[in-house]
Order: sequence, then C-alpha cells, then structure tokens
Amino acid sequence: MITVGAIDLYWYGIAVSLAIVAGLFLTWVNVRLRRENFDIALDVVLYSIPVSLVLSRLFYVCTHASRFSEHWGSVFYLTSGGLSIYGAFAGFLLALYAYSRRKKICFWHWLDIFALGLIFGLMLIQISNFCLQSSIGVPFPADSDNHSLAEYIVYNRRPQGFEGYIYFRPIALYQAIALGGIFGLACILSAVQIYLKKIRLGNIFIFSMFLAALTRFFAGFFYLCTKAQFLHFGQYLSLGGMVLLLLVYFYRRRNVN
Repeated sequence: MITVGAIDLYWYGIAVSLAIVAGLFLTWVNVRLRRENFDIALDVVLYSIPVSLVLSRLFYVCTHASRFSEHWGSVFYLTSGGLSIYGAFAGFLLALYAYSRRKKICFWHWLDIFALGLIFGLMLIQISNFCLQSSIGVPFPADSDNHSLAEYIVYNRRPQGFEGYIYFRPIALYQAIALGGIFGLACILSAVQIYLKKIRLGNIFIFSMFLAALTRFFAGFFYLCTKAQFLHFGQYLSLGGMVLLLLVYFYRRRNVN
C-alpha cells in the first residue's frame, strides 16, 4: 500500500486498474481494425462498472456468507475487500447484453471485440498476483532441491501452519503463462476473422473463455487450500463455465446460420 496525501492506494487495485486500461487499449485496436465505433466500447465499459461492482460484491457475500452472518452491515464495507472476479465478469456480460439489445448491435460481434482485452487483463492480474504473492500454491518439500519453477514466499506471507516451508508452486505464474498463450491464439483467430471472414462471430470469445476456464480448473489442483479428495470451489465454477460455453457453442452451431 502507498499513501498519496490522504488517499491510500493498494498495489492490487493499481494492478487491476492497469489491467483495465491495457484491456481497453487492446479493445480500441480491435475496434479500429474492424472499423467500428469506439464510443460503443466506452459506453459498455462505463455501464458495466457499477453493474460489475454490485454483482462482484453480491457473489462474494453469497459464497462467504459465514463471514457476514453476525455483522450484515459489513456487506457494504467495500474498503475492507471482498470482490469476486466471477461476479464482475457476469456484470460485464449483463451490461453488454442489455446495451446490445437497446442499441440493436450484434452481441456476439462485440464479445469477440472485447475478448482480447479480457484475456490480456486476466493475464496481467495473474502477473500481479505472482508479484504480490497473493496466490500461493502448494509448497515444495523442505528437503527438495528442485526449485527451478518455485516461488520464494517471505515469512510473513506464508499461510498459517506452513511457516517452515520456503518455496511454493508459483500458481499465478502458471496461469499467466497459459493466458499469454491463449491471448496469442485469440490474436491469430481475430486476424483470420477480420481478414479471411472464416470464423463465426462469437466463437473467438467462446474459445478463449473455454481455455481460460480450463486453465483455472487445472490450476486449482495446485492451490494450497485445495483438499485432495475434493475439487476447489473455483474448479466447480470453471467446470460449470466450460459446460455452459460448450452448450452455447453447439446450440449456436445448430441454430445460427
């Protein structure tokens, strides 16, 4: 955390803000290449911010209800943290869908336009998680000499009960690398869609988000809080997202010309 005057700025908040700006820049590039109106993208982003904040907080509260059961007033204390990226993503989709219906623009076309920025933003967030040591994977054995892909965690950041371990799986870095690969593939598919007209509108978004959910699912096996006999909660959400994306894809393939 850094303080500017009377304002406290948190590094994670700065990282998320940079991810939004970078994603918006990539969206601007995509809009220019597709000869669309960037004002539409700005409107969608502005409308999605309040919706995403509400749904992000609502999703977090619902999935951590025990933390608020005795003090429900703390639900509104946003400065103490507690926002869900899943709820924020749902808010963005809802805002884009409502805007596309109101302005009579193609929802799937604009999903493809935003796809690059979304994936790149997720990658930057994972890089920030790695740098800030906010996502910790399972530890390496204390006597292990294989630390080629290990993350050193400072003592005060180590979870309770794991103070004796030094090196942990860099789970955020794993996800950042995978998302970087997905971003590269999405760029290639976007070029094919723009210049060769070979990919149906909406499929770049579906493809990218499916791979991102698949990445999140496999990454869940390396999170420190994952129990061996159960899937992590995020893994269940990832599985649900993948199933939903597949259903949407095959439905559109059968019904959309």
